[in-house]
Amino acid sequence: MSVFYSSVRFLLCWSLFSATETICFCPDSFILLSEWFDLLLPLPLCLSAGTLVVNVAQTFYQAEENHHITLEWTFTPKTLSSSNIYIFCQLITDQKVSVLFQLHEGVEVSESQDEQFSGRVQFDKDVLREGRLRLDVSRLRTEDSGLYLCEVNTESGSSSDKCRLNVTVRKDQDNRTNTTIIEPEKPESW
Repeated sequence: MSVFYSSVRFLLCWSLFSATETICFCPDSFILLSEWFDLLLPLPLCLSAGTLVVNVAQTFYQAEENHHITLEWTFTPKTLSSSNIYIFCQLITDQKVSVLFQLHEGVEVSESQDEQFSGRVQFDKDVLREGRLRLDVSRLRTEDSGLYLCEVNTESGSSSDKCRLNVTVRKDQDNRTNTTIIEPEKPESW
């Protein structure tokens, strides 16, 4: 049995039965491909290995600039191997969509990460097998505010969930005023 991955909506495929038949899992169904007949035969979702459910741990996060925050999602069923998991997380704002994090076959793809997050996102690989995705975002900026959407794809299916982060200006920066300290003149005799 061989396994291959297609970047078209996270399609996972296995060669089954013989070298001429392949089964592919995609988010809504799976497809039997037959090289002999060049047919695409959609099969009902109920024949798939299970249903993946992703939930965000918290729907709203509030933080201050230059602090850090841990965004967390859980998913079931838990995966036995991190090599069978694909994760794509992004920040969606009114201005643009930015890639926060990507995992391909259990390996982080840092090249796809938006420059805005470069060097500021840490992934906790140890909790992945427990069905948890934890992303620690450091040195927060106000432009990090927005909707965070993570999609998880495994052999059990595909699912996503979202949360909102609001990053505010630090309070000590709000109250600062330009203050000039004037020292008294020293007498010449000193």
